Amino acid sequence: MVARDGVGAGQALQGKGSDRAAFGKLGDQLTPMKRHGRVDEVAAAVLFLAFEATFTTGATITVDGGSRAVQAS
Repeated sequence: MVARDGVGAGQALQGKGSDRAAFGKLGDQLTPMKRHGRVDEVAAAVLFLAFEATFTTGATITVDGGSRAVQAS
């Protein structure tokens, strides 16, 4: 059997510089958690599905700081 799972990632910051600072401020306004995600947070969800979720299939883990939950309401 092949497990088909996915990660629904929101906006995540990487790198350095002034663009990152401006983009980070936007995340303060747009996400319920008041920040953008980090690449390592998205990677943790991918690693969980790849190595820990051995009895999981057809799942999508949303890693977006609550943005999807707010849009749905």
